Amino acid sequence: MLPVGITWRVLRPETVTTDSGEVPLNRRPRTVLLCLLLNPNRSVSWDKVAQFLWGDDPPKTQRNSVARFVADLRRALGPDGDRIVTEGGGYRVIVHQGELDSDIAQTGLAKAKQLAETDLEKAHECIGGVMELVGTTPNEWLIDLPEVAPILSRNQELRIEILETLARFKLDTGRHAELIAVLEQGVLSHPYHERLWAHLIDALHRSARTADALRACQRLRTELAEIGLVPSDAIHRLEAHVVAGTSIGSAADMHTVAGAPIGRDSDLHAIQSGISAHALVSIVGLAGSGKSMLATAVADDEELNGVAVHRVDLRPLRDAARVVPTVAAAVGVPASEVVTTPAELARHLVSISCLIVLDNCEHLRPECAALAEELVSRASGVRVLATSREPLRAGSEHVHRLNMLRTKETSESLRPSPAAELFVARSAGHLDDGDFDELHLDHVEAICESLRGHPLAIDLAAGLLGDTPVSELRARLESASIASPGNAVTVALDVAWDSLSPAGQTLLARLSVFAGGCTVSAAEHVCGEGGPVLADLSRLTDRGFVTLAADDRYVLDAPIREFASARLSDRRETRVFLGRLTDWLRELTAPWGIAELGSIAEAGEALVPEQANVTEALVHLLDIGHTEELAWFFIRCCGPWVNHGLYSEVVRWLGPIVDDEAVSDAARSAAAAGLLQADMLVGNFAMLAPWGEKSLALAGGESYDWIPIAVSFLALLSLVVPMSRSTEELLDLSESTADRSDSRDVNTAWALMRRAHVAHHRRDYDRAVDHFRDALALVNDPGRLLLALETGEAISLYLAGRHEESLESVRGWKSKVETDEWHYQVDIVRAVIVGGCGQPAEATVELAAALRRHKPVSVWARADEFQIAFGLLADMRGEPKLAADLLATPMSGSPFLSSIVIEK
Repeated sequence: MLPVGITWRVLRPETVTTDSGEVPLNRRPRTVLLCLLLNPNRSVSWDKVAQFLWGDDPPKTQRNSVARFVADLRRALGPDGDRIVTEGGGYRVIVHQGELDSDIAQTGLAKAKQLAETDLEKAHECIGGVMELVGTTPNEWLIDLPEVAPILSRNQELRIEILETLARFKLDTGRHAELIAVLEQGVLSHPYHERLWAHLIDALHRSARTADALRACQRLRTELAEIGLVPSDAIHRLEAHVVAGTSIGSAADMHTVAGAPIGRDSDLHAIQSGISAHALVSIVGLAGSGKSMLATAVADDEELNGVAVHRVDLRPLRDAARVVPTVAAAVGVPASEVVTTPAELARHLVSISCLIVLDNCEHLRPECAALAEELVSRASGVRVLATSREPLRAGSEHVHRLNMLRTKETSESLRPSPAAELFVARSAGHLDDGDFDELHLDHVEAICESLRGHPLAIDLAAGLLGDTPVSELRARLESASIASPGNAVTVALDVAWDSLSPAGQTLLARLSVFAGGCTVSAAEHVCGEGGPVLADLSRLTDRGFVTLAADDRYVLDAPIREFASARLSDRRETRVFLGRLTDWLRELTAPWGIAELGSIAEAGEALVPEQANVTEALVHLLDIGHTEELAWFFIRCCGPWVNHGLYSEVVRWLGPIVDDEAVSDAARSAAAAGLLQADMLVGNFAMLAPWGEKSLALAGGESYDWIPIAVSFLALLSLVVPMSRSTEELLDLSESTADRSDSRDVNTAWALMRRAHVAHHRRDYDRAVDHFRDALALVNDPGRLLLALETGEAISLYLAGRHEESLESVRGWKSKVETDEWHYQVDIVRAVIVGGCGQPAEATVELAAALRRHKPVSVWARADEFQIAFGLLADMRGEPKLAADLLATPMSGSPFLSSIVIEK
């Protein structure tokens, strides 16, 4: 006779329970039952059971032993022993629906999520029962069985999803303290799972245990460091909330780190399912509908799951040619690897697994579609999530259309609509929760209805509550809706604009000149009247007009910027403030010397996030006919463009300048020098001599800052291409013009470095060392120039046989280049030098560890240099065959490393 209820368990160690309690089982019968339960209602042959028990080393009496364990199992199960059936040379366990704990857990999880739509308390009760069923730790009987690793992994994923769902429900119902103990156990069992840590940090923060929350952040950092990883951006944002004392999900941040934006749970789940099944998913909806926020939630979720995520905001881009280079830079392709076509980028990503988020694609849809299609078809590990007002119309695109938030459907429903929930959450900084009684909520529902559930419009309207009673706000918005039917954002903007102070209106209008957002300092320089603007900027952010992005830049969403730009035009101030934007950017470039185009300088790097604003200023100068000013302005800007691989931008702006006779010869000469360096980086060697000769001719014998570096390039080129002047003549000219230029030290260092390169090329390594050291004496600022000099000196010392000096040089490096683009050089050169100085095994281990620290795409782009380095280290370890294989087909390699290969 069957007991009242039986539960077969694979998630927890009890294995079998009935209404009377746990069924006691010895180790071997328990293991047999687990093997059968992992294949419920299917026959499992006795030899598979034996392999499950003993692996590849079974006893000679394995068949008899299996039969004995099955008999023991049947006896222990008592009346349920007949559930173990002998069948076809094996055994089968009979499991009825609703008896296996993993199935029960799946069903309970789905039910809890469904209940959450209508009754959060019942949902919490339901998921609590499921959590009690599965526990927080894996089944210890399965851990050491390699045959069940995939099943154990699936069970772990289910347990984590249940734990996360419980965490969200407890956080949503204010049970923060109850959650902490459960999550502490959860992170002990899953120490590298960031989402569980995120919930624990959030729960501690909400429980006013700030110090413990920060300690949890540090504990996570320590755990990840042990496997060579660092916390994701989502964790950094959460930690910033803890430090700042702001709440998650409040007006400070509209979505939780591991959850959906308000009212978007079903959308989030649909997009997550879509991105699991399709390589290309686009979120499509009206401006301000929350596409970017949902994409961020999906990306955060993927990132916390250990997926490499690369986010690209295309909003500032105006030139379609910049789409591919911008995405290439975002995914970590080094700047010197110039990538201009989708196929080139796909080749860089062919062995990489990642999610690329292309945000705000609407104005560049054809280019984004071509790029996304190429990436997902050629790079099997790449998935693309795009947001756009219209579908990309790519062949493999899966479209998720985003509707407006649901408003109140029936007066009988007690739960606020999703639109009203967003309004209440957004207004949290203006009113206490107690102010939202039933009457207030009726007004809120009416407001959301008049705004048609549009999230951006609701956000703007909620920001008005600090000054306007909710009943009055309802009346104003309903009246405006009647006057301007069909556009909720325009209605909300009109009403919100009228509520701003004159200073707020002035600042908002002027901020519209920033195509790529701005910092507080930039806003003060361009929009202010000599005084601070932070207070007004904060009020605009509080009201929903301005968004504070992750990089501390203040950004206007497209509909708001268009509205503000129209207000600036109404005031007849557009040209004035575009002029002030241009003047500010010109001041930013002032410390940036033309001679430093190939190095890192603070002024130049400061221009990188301003690329969209620079383009806006350049277009303004072009529109007003100030060609000479445009020429000098962009020449000063082209260093960062060259350094960050935006070759198309350099050609776009400098190409016409070289041939424009309306521009001064000096500007044309500088433009030719900029094109020379850009072509040098992309390997367009056919144009190097013509650009260099043209720059010299247009300079007319003057020692402009750019002449020494242009001539030094020509000197290097003369080693392989016939020139009108000898290498020595060009080197002398480079040094003499450097001595007479404004940036004397930097230009002289460049000239000396080229002289060292020539000596290195001629295998005169001692002379190369002397030139490198003379150049190093002139350079103090950390950057690429210093890095190039230090690596050149160290390798020249090594090739000259001065090993101890070489090792000492490596130990004293000051370059401190900590970017993904360049610090790989430090690791590679250091490893080769250390290996060559008698420690090849240690150097190999260090280089392998360094390899893990780099972005995968950066490693792929530099595969030839890593290959050469590992080949050299293999040779130093006395493994000639491996060394020969690694050094046989380097793709291009570092010239210095290639010199070591040649010498060997």
